[in-house]
Amino acid sequence: MSNKVLSGSYLLILAVVTGIAYFINLGYNDIWNPNEGFYADAVRHLLQNNNWLDFFFNNEYRFNKPPVTYWLIALSCRLFGLSEFSIRLPIVLFAIGTCFLTGFISSILFGRKTALWSGLVMAVSFQFLINTRYATPEIPLTFFFTLTMYFFVRYIAYRKPSDLWPVWIFLGVTMLVKGYPYLIIILAILLSYAFSLTGRNFKSLFHELKHYRMITGIVIALIIGMSWPFYSWLKFGNDFLHVLDTETTYRAFRYQADWFSDLFFFPLVMLWGFLPYSPVFIPVAVASAIRADYRKELLFPLVWVAVMLVTFTIARFKLPTYFIQAHPAMAVITGWYLSQSRFSDGFERWIQRLGILLPGAVLLLVFLAIIFLLNTSRFFLLLLLLPSSALIFSYKSPDKRRFIFTFPITALIALFILFAGGILPSMEKVRPYKAIGEAIRSNSKGKNSYVFLENRFLHNLPYYSRQKVASIGSGALQKISIQVPYFLLAEKTDTIKTNTTLLLWEGIVYNRNSEAAFFPFLISYYHYLHRDSSGFKKYRLLMVCPTKEAIPEKMPEKDKQTWTRFP
Repeated sequence: MSNKVLSGSYLLILAVVTGIAYFINLGYNDIWNPNEGFYADAVRHLLQNNNWLDFFFNNEYRFNKPPVTYWLIALSCRLFGLSEFSIRLPIVLFAIGTCFLTGFISSILFGRKTALWSGLVMAVSFQFLINTRYATPEIPLTFFFTLTMYFFVRYIAYRKPSDLWPVWIFLGVTMLVKGYPYLIIILAILLSYAFSLTGRNFKSLFHELKHYRMITGIVIALIIGMSWPFYSWLKFGNDFLHVLDTETTYRAFRYQADWFSDLFFFPLVMLWGFLPYSPVFIPVAVASAIRADYRKELLFPLVWVAVMLVTFTIARFKLPTYFIQAHPAMAVITGWYLSQSRFSDGFERWIQRLGILLPGAVLLLVFLAIIFLLNTSRFFLLLLLLPSSALIFSYKSPDKRRFIFTFPITALIALFILFAGGILPSMEKVRPYKAIGEAIRSNSKGKNSYVFLENRFLHNLPYYSRQKVASIGSGALQKISIQVPYFLLAEKTDTIKTNTTLLLWEGIVYNRNSEAAFFPFLISYYHYLHRDSSGFKKYRLLMVCPTKEAIPEKMPEKDKQTWTRFP
């Protein structure tokens, strides 16, 4: 068997392993706080009300995001039932679809041998990979953004006018995922590419844009992309416009007063967010941009990345997830480099040492540290066979370069499987949201009630409790004047014995409202495993009755003795 066939077969097997890893324990963890809680509860309301246009969170209208992500998750839940797995399934499927699209773009621009490399690099880019476990709009947005670019690449490669209509249609769908600013971002990419392609000649630029059918295309995109905002404006008026202004215009366009301090925000996001291949991408992109022949060959993905970097650096509001939509272009450039040797021997040696071997080695050290620090089963050490295979093949194969380049992929996939298969499931012991919700549901018996949370708000509790949830301060606990039984999740130190409340659950809850900042949560969990629970607080879930007469008549006497109250 030739080395070329061996290399291709190895990459294909690695791609299959990567795809399987996406599904490991996908539905095991409770809904995460806070953003996933928004979508889980909104989809629950959607299916309950059979209303696919008006969205609710915590029994209140939610205008914050356009409808496509809600629709995708709701369709999955309609087919497979409402569950954590069904809620996250479309996210994983669209993530895999994005990897395929990245490979297709790379194949059109540079040939088939780059496609698998680009798809694999996209699949393991750190920020993209971790968002596949979390039901938010970022992955669907990346998919439709990349799908729009795929059809545009088809047009610039084959010059078939029929490829332009999907560009504008899917641009409109992209707007329906995250909002109208993406019309501006994608148009900026297309215009910048045309401007660079025509040698910055305005006459040639206008001629090129005429071929793009720009005016007609923008109209199509606006009709699709602004359809739901237009409907919501007609129905809700200024209430909707206020949220639209806060979520889009305010974040995207208002002047950033401290712009200099944020100038390097997204370059740093590129560095850690595109690991393990950012140490390859950055020098390759810079070196390619300097050389005229490589710059011309990589023009479209370079423009794609540059426009997003400039746009979001200028934008007032900054979140790391905003840059995920540049990852396909970064993966195309990286795949172009990994699939062929173009640079000097000195450049190649430094890339292999600092861009390939160093990130892979660091990932393996992180893997081993997690195994021993978090008391994880030693069975997971077998995952080290993945990166070991890359090193073994690179040692024995005449074409060492092809195999050594997979070292970071295999190291990160081993780490990802360790988290998905071992760490995340074990963390559920400090994430009792489903248990709290089940206790509320079993005692409310399907009736509407109230849930009060002392000094905090858990965004996933409306989904699990199926009730209206509100945060209340410790000083206001005695002032609750509801005359029907309600539920209170209060700190254990604020509860004492009485005969008018029922203890439903007792345990620990994470100190912070949000687990989205995962690293601090992981640190708190590490300390918890080592008998330091300072990152968590002891809580009690109480069913509170306004009067003693409200106690259920058939309650056993032994249960009445466990009733407690807040001071």
